[in-house]
Amino acid sequence: MERQSVLNDPLDRPRKRRAGRLTRSRILEAGMNVARSHGLDALTMRLVADDLGSGTMSLYRHVVDRDDMLRGMIELVGERVVHPPQKDDPVEEIVDIFSTIYRAFRADPWVVRYLVDGNIGSRRIFPLVERIMLALEALKFAGGDAWRMFNMLLHYTYGEVLVIDGAQRRLALAQKPEPEFLQNFPAIARNLMAAAGEQGSSDPFQRNIRRLLQNLSP
Repeated sequence: MERQSVLNDPLDRPRKRRAGRLTRSRILEAGMNVARSHGLDALTMRLVADDLGSGTMSLYRHVVDRDDMLRGMIELVGERVVHPPQKDDPVEEIVDIFSTIYRAFRADPWVVRYLVDGNIGSRRIFPLVERIMLALEALKFAGGDAWRMFNMLLHYTYGEVLVIDGAQRRLALAQKPEPEFLQNFPAIARNLMAAAGEQGSSDPFQRNIRRLLQNLSP
């Protein structure tokens, strides 16, 4: 019985043997698979090794530790971000760049958790941040105000990624509110139903970034 319980432990199941030589690149890809499927907190060297069908200690020939693997994963995400063409209109330039960043975060939401914890992102993104700063300066944001506006837009982007699934479920429920809810909370129901009716009419993320810039510009 004791032997059977060990075999039933998902972390101790026989490993999937994959073809191919173990490399740093394969380890980073496997790490991203684990982070996407289970979240950043679940990312361990053991789970990555299991995903690769390898022994845990074999990974240390290619990555120093979990932190080194994470930094490599972040650089891989940054490397794959396609930089949008420049726009003459500074508002549209910022909207386009933040939309690009948002799509990258949506594909790998674990990145937001990594950054929120105080870690530095990929240096490959710095050219996009430079373009945002130049566009904010063109909108007359000066010195510290430009940096604060950038952080406000970035934090909004983080929030959208972290809550979007729950927000979409709430909007779906709002399309058929219960009579008791309508009676007790008419203002909430009215505005939720209005928001649900606007779904698909335009990109809400882009609209909100544009609105923040237009309303808060000097």
